Amino acid sequence: MWGYIARRLLAMVPLIVIVVALLFLILELVDSDAADTIAGPSASEEQVEAVREELGLNDPALSRFWNSLVNAVQGDFGQSYVSGENVLDAILRRVPITLSLGAVALTFAIVVGVGVGIAAAMRPGGWVDRGVSAFAALSLAVPPFVLGLLLVILFALTLGWLPATGYVRFGEDPGEWLRSVVLPGIALGTIPMGELARHTRASMVDTLDADYIRTARSKGLRGRPVVLKHAAKNAAAPVLTMLGVIVGAILGSSITIEFIFGIPGMGALAFDSVSNRDIPMIQGIVLLSAILVLLVNLLVDITYAYLNPRLRT
Repeated sequence: MWGYIARRLLAMVPLIVIVVALLFLILELVDSDAADTIAGPSASEEQVEAVREELGLNDPALSRFWNSLVNAVQGDFGQSYVSGENVLDAILRRVPITLSLGAVALTFAIVVGVGVGIAAAMRPGGWVDRGVSAFAALSLAVPPFVLGLLLVILFALTLGWLPATGYVRFGEDPGEWLRSVVLPGIALGTIPMGELARHTRASMVDTLDADYIRTARSKGLRGRPVVLKHAAKNAAAPVLTMLGVIVGAILGSSITIEFIFGIPGMGALAFDSVSNRDIPMIQGIVLLSAILVLLVNLLVDITYAYLNPRLRT
C-alpha cells in the first residue's frame, strides 16, 4: 500500500510542473503588463521601464519560467501588486473559509445526491425514478450563480430566514456560521448533487441486477438489507471516483458564489485579483487550488485502492 501511495505522490510532480507551465503560458499570452499596474496610470515611461527591470520582466521567457517554477517549489509566490502583502499569507488566511464552505457544499451533494440516487434505483422506471431524473437534469441546467441569486431572493429577501451576504467564522458563533453558509453551500453543491444522483442511480441499477444480488434475494433477503449491506457498498466505488472532479468544480464555482454572497474566501480573492490584474496572487491561487485538487484525488485513489486491492499491484 505504501508503495502505491509513493507512486501516486511521484505522479503528482509532473502534473504540478504542467500546471505551472500552462499558467505561465496563459499569463504570457494575456496582455497584462505588471509594470503598468504597479507603477500606476500617472507613471512615466521611464518609471514603468524601471519597474519592469526590477521585476525581471525584461529577462527571456524561459528564464522567467524557471524562476517562477523554483519560487513555486519553495512556496515563494512574491508580493501582491495591489496590496503589497505576501501572496501565500493572504491565500492561507482565506483557505479555511473556502474549505468550510466547500465542506458544506460537498456534504449537501453527497447526502442528497446519493440518497435520491438510491431511491431512484430501487424501482427503475417508477415515478420516483422519473422525478429524480428530472430533478437531477434541472439541477445540472442551472448555473450556480443563478441559483445563488434565486436563493437570496427567496430565502433572504422575501422570507428573511437566512442572511443574504456575509460570513461568520465557526469559532465565533457555530449557529451563525451555519446560517451564513447554508445558501452558498446549496448553490455550490446543487450541480455536484445532480451528477452524484445520476451516477449513484446508474451504479445501483447495475449492481442490483448482478448475480450475487439475485442470489442474496433467493436466500430470502429483501428490501433494505440487500440495498444497504450488499448493493450500496459495491456501488460506492464508481461514485467515489467522482469526488475529485466534484471538489475541483466546487473550487471553480466558489469564485462567483463567494463574490455574490460576500464571503471573504479564496474565490472572492481570485475574483478581485483577476479584476486588478494581480499576477502573483492569480498564480498563487491557481497553483494552490491545483495542489488541493490533486491531494483530494490522491485520497480518493487511496480509498479506492483500499476497497479494490488489485489496484495496489
